[in-house]
Amino acid sequence: TTLFRSRLTRIIMAVSKSLPSGKRKLLTDCGIELLDAKDSLDAMKVAEEHAKKNGHVYTGQYWNPANSDGWNPVGNFIADTMPNVGVIASGVGSGGNCSGIMRVLGERFEERGFGLWRTAVVVEDENSIGGVRGEKQLEPGTLPWWRYVNEVRYINERESNLFCSSLWQQKGVFVGQSTGFAAKGACLAVRNLIMLRKLNLFRAPDGFVHVLVPSLDQCWPYREEYERMGIELPAQ
Repeated sequence: TTLFRSRLTRIIMAVSKSLPSGKRKLLTDCGIELLDAKDSLDAMKVAEEHAKKNGHVYTGQYWNPANSDGWNPVGNFIADTMPNVGVIASGVGSGGNCSGIMRVLGERFEERGFGLWRTAVVVEDENSIGGVRGEKQLEPGTLPWWRYVNEVRYINERESNLFCSSLWQQKGVFVGQSTGFAAKGACLAVRNLIMLRKLNLFRAPDGFVHVLVPSLDQCWPYREEYERMGIELPAQ
């Protein structure tokens, strides 16, 4: 999703045509106008061209440091309320999440007695997961999220859906695809650390390795996608 703002505070967003109707409604209910693009990569071009043509200000979400800074409060909240986090995994969309949260946690936890493993999760090419980009889509440029992570994991749409379904069936927790996607990446990260005999480096004083997957969405905007896959959700 790419956003730009006019001088009259009119907000227009260029979004992928695959954006679920539930999420579209959330945006339009806030008074935001939507322009359709083929995908998140095309949305950058659509937003920039529309802004130039109409004299709007293009915010450049994928390059604007304000995007990263906007995540600083989330990073500080995690550091203040969950100081025992040893492993964190998050998907890469615009890069603001990773270049904000991951950077803040790295700085806040630098002097503590155990480590922090940071995993960025990227969607496999030819797959589509809302809000997350693949390797080819990241090529045109993005915020410097890679500076603040230890590794990158590639997950496909099927794996994401399986993890979302597991959370729903086993825990009664309803989340968007990008959360199931990041959860799979977190599990792979932990498995890798176990195999490398490094997991204890991230063990908190209470004896546990705490794994965090920031879930910044919930399933309702993606309801139609779940139901298309045969997953019946309770009434809102």
